[in-house]
Amino acid sequence: MQIPDTPEAAKLSPEQRELIANAKTKRDIGGVDYIFPVPIYVNYVDNYQNIQDELLTGVSHSDFAMHPNWGHTHWLSDVTFDGNFIKDNRCKKFTEELDWHVRKYAKEAGVVGQFSQDKFEYNIKDSWVALFKKNNYAHIHSHGEADISGVYYIQTPPKTTQNVGKIFFQDDRMAQERSVEIPADQGVIILFPGYLKHGVQTNISDVERLSLSFNIKIKKK
Repeated sequence: MQIPDTPEAAKLSPEQRELIANAKTKRDIGGVDYIFPVPIYVNYVDNYQNIQDELLTGVSHSDFAMHPNWGHTHWLSDVTFDGNFIKDNRCKKFTEELDWHVRKYAKEAGVVGQFSQDKFEYNIKDSWVALFKKNNYAHIHSHGEADISGVYYIQTPPKTTQNVGKIFFQDDRMAQERSVEIPADQGVIILFPGYLKHGVQTNISDVERLSLSFNIKIKKK
């Protein structure tokens, strides 16, 4: 088909122009487009060793237990989720580091809405540490009420170890479920929408896996 000489046509990408040029009929032009991509943020914390002491101190003061309704899956610093590990243990260095990543994620993912990157406010609603010993895992779940959910890896088995408890995200909106795995690596922070379903694969390593999970609510003005 011939591409018309119009202002709208001038905005077409090379791929779109090629598709139209090779089309025999109008219905050959249409197709699938992904208009609601899911923003998942993965980044390293600079000099993560600087925040290890305050996090590990908090871990040492925590009474880990398994959730009574989840079976023998993994250990939690707070099975009630009423506490806030980050605030209760005054993790100032981590909070400062987290703030940089949250604002970067909010800007790039467009989750801030009407607020600018620097002016929007948020609250760490809750946070806890998850401990995965050998053969521990986490069933698939979501943090539905959170605007942003996240995980920071305090301690992970060596990279050379296979199946160390990767986090996986699942999209079950289609008839055929799709999932994406992201390796667990010390010093990595991951941010994602609270509605997104996720879980943790079984840690088959003898090395314990420690991760700090948190939920964030953006303050509405």
